[in-house]
Amino acid sequence: MDKVEHVVSAIYQAFDTDNNGKVDFKEFVIGFLLTTKGSMEEKLDYTFQLYDIDKDGYIDQSEIDVMAKYVYRMLGGNGTEFGSIELLKHFISSCHCNEQGLITKENFIRALSKNELLCQLLSPFT
Repeated sequence: MDKVEHVVSAIYQAFDTDNNGKVDFKEFVIGFLLTTKGSMEEKLDYTFQLYDIDKDGYIDQSEIDVMAKYVYRMLGGNGTEFGSIELLKHFISSCHCNEQGLITKENFIRALSKNELLCQLLSPFT
């Protein structure tokens, strides 16, 4: 149940584009259409929003840690095993972090567009 609640919470935050704590009908319809019928880039844009927890336009190390633990739990682990660290290393190396160690949306989308397996693991929309 914890896994489902985490996914629902993250999707809710991604759909709440005006960050007012509510998903109105327009936000829901746009989010739903983009995540089900949108292009791969649009779906990956929404995925980026799921992982950019503080909504600063970057994915930082703490957000990467949360993402890796979450994905590993979704794969059946408890988020503390060695596999989540390996997933984290693979993701970071494929995203080409900027000089501050942050992942930009452009690099995130580019990295996932080039790696189908990583895209399937990290994006609930693809």
